[in-house]
Amino acid sequence: MPPAIGELRRRLLLTRLIRAQPGLQTDDGAPTRPIPHDQAVRLAGELARLIDQVQTERLDFTRLAGLVPEDFAEHWQITLRFLEIVTAAWPEILAGEAALDPSERRNRMIAARVAAWRANPPADPVIAAGSTGSIPATAELLSLVATLPQGCVVLPGLDRHLDADSWSAVGQTHPQYGLRHLLDGMGLTRDDVADWPAVDVPAAAIKSGRTRLIADALRPAQTTDRWNATGGSAGALPAVDAGVERIDVADPGEEAGIIALIMRHTLERPANDSEPGRTAALVTPDRGLARAVAAALRRWDIAVDDSAGIPLGE
Repeated sequence: MPPAIGELRRRLLLTRLIRAQPGLQTDDGAPTRPIPHDQAVRLAGELARLIDQVQTERLDFTRLAGLVPEDFAEHWQITLRFLEIVTAAWPEILAGEAALDPSERRNRMIAARVAAWRANPPADPVIAAGSTGSIPATAELLSLVATLPQGCVVLPGLDRHLDADSWSAVGQTHPQYGLRHLLDGMGLTRDDVADWPAVDVPAAAIKSGRTRLIADALRPAQTTDRWNATGGSAGALPAVDAGVERIDVADPGEEAGIIALIMRHTLERPANDSEPGRTAALVTPDRGLARAVAAALRRWDIAVDDSAGIPLGE
């Protein structure tokens, strides 16, 4: 199997191809300047992503010419001439590099594994856990693992409580779409999937209740009228708010200060046998809030390991 081409080298080679393209023409037929270098670098990154997306879906570029209606024929022909970079020139460069695009190599490696296991199914346990099979090649591998003598596929967070009408209405933007598409491809239903055995039954009941509450909040728009029937699910579920506290604040500064105090209090609580080393973590998409909390903690000489890093400007 040829190796995957390095990401940086791929982008530089695509940039060179883009720079070699003749300048497009304006409406009056006058030629424009060649594509500037900085724009070529950005376009190379976009082309690389396009290549990966097409190959991930196991498609190719041979049918590009027929994709756009005649109303857009003139503009589409300009686009097609540009995309000749990936339809004609790029395959030749890859052959000269004796390499493959990363997505294509991954597809081939998975296909080779599938072929090997179909010809000689392993007798040992094979467990595939945590994947939704959003990549077609991966979905094929999961389907095979499920049929192996000791194969097991563990699906992450499959909603087995959503009613049938809502499940059939799950669309591509819904969090459960990938799992639904995977099960459909495997010829299975949610009833064919067993629950993972719970170790801590009370904790599992709370987690299940919260999961059902969130699932009800995220039900497809076509069936949100059923919120009235379930009462938002909160009243019928066990202790979904156990260990959860809501604090209303006046401004972002107060919010950051309260969070910092909670984290400091957690760290200062004495350790015991059941909680030998207490830690605290803040999970937030708000980078401003995260930096404000970290600044508040530094006043007490508490260092925070910020997994998002520090902006270059700072």
